[in-house]
Amino acid sequence: MNTPHVLCNYTDFQRMVDLILEEPGSTDTHLHERATASLKVFDEPGCLKFNESVRVTPGSLGESKFSSKHLIEAFYHTAQDLNLANGSRYILASVCACALVADAAAQDVGTGSTTSRLSHSEVLARELQALSQDIWLMHLGTLQQFLEPSVCPSEALREQLLKRDTSTCFKTGAVDIETQITDTLDAPRSRKDTLTFRKRHVPAPICQGDLVKGRTNPNQTIVDEQTLEFLQRFLEITDICTVLDSPCNNLLLHPFAARQFTSYRWTLKPTSNPNQYQVIDHTESRILAMGARNGEYVTLSDHSHRDNTRSHMDSNDGHDAIQLPRRDNLMLHAAYTSILHRSGINGWYTREGDSKFALMDNYL
Repeated sequence: MNTPHVLCNYTDFQRMVDLILEEPGSTDTHLHERATASLKVFDEPGCLKFNESVRVTPGSLGESKFSSKHLIEAFYHTAQDLNLANGSRYILASVCACALVADAAAQDVGTGSTTSRLSHSEVLARELQALSQDIWLMHLGTLQQFLEPSVCPSEALREQLLKRDTSTCFKTGAVDIETQITDTLDAPRSRKDTLTFRKRHVPAPICQGDLVKGRTNPNQTIVDEQTLEFLQRFLEITDICTVLDSPCNNLLLHPFAARQFTSYRWTLKPTSNPNQYQVIDHTESRILAMGARNGEYVTLSDHSHRDNTRSHMDSNDGHDAIQLPRRDNLMLHAAYTSILHRSGINGWYTREGDSKFALMDNYL
């Protein structure tokens, strides 16, 4: 077969993953050992071509260390950092399933099939490349594509966010310039810096992909079944909002911070506490708003409602209650940001002198 098994028979592949997870003795340690052994295939000279990007030329990645192996490791370590035990096991079991595909292909030797012309290692490396780059990365990218400059949330949404967040960008501390609040502007006091910080705050979409469809038809199903299943199994999430003009899919940010957020240079890591997140920003602070508040915890609240306890699950019976950013949306953004940096896709964003480039062992 010319097409990797994982691409031409994904349903069958998922059944193999389930069987591995259900095997007696499939502990986390056992799965990790099996998966680690399988990933060593990329060190073999004959498999180097399967370790390369299938869509981005090496020149475009610059000094990035992107590879199929690093991408798979990025998915696993991201699940670990986000405390997603089931997601971690799912990634490991999927790698093990690729090894079973290679084992089955070895039985085709001498049958004249296309697969039989490849070695066991080549089949394994090809399956792993297709799984990580053509399936996993594409599933996440479905909801995280970069928006066109002409596409932006509505002014009505901005007004909602100004009320919800008291016109303040939590990342920079700056207050929206068009508000009447001038005595509490939390920004540098020099004339130069004050003029720089005093900007018109903007909504920053958390999930960006295919949002134009959702905006024109909010009832339209955007996420296909396979993508939804992957999000459930890897990130353990089921409640994604993909409507561009929804408060639960937007943060109110200073333009500089918004630009960095929608470019996946920083993110918010969900914690075990409802509506509490940790700011993760490893970018250099020499550019305004980059690196600010890295490691700090923020609690998102609806300041338009007096008790500040509203979440996206609450109804709007409080009249002025405004939905908070949805946790699952921010989980997806945090995971995608982590994977982009860890795998080396965003290698050009890493700090100078980082010998590990974009792997960032402690990114989250």
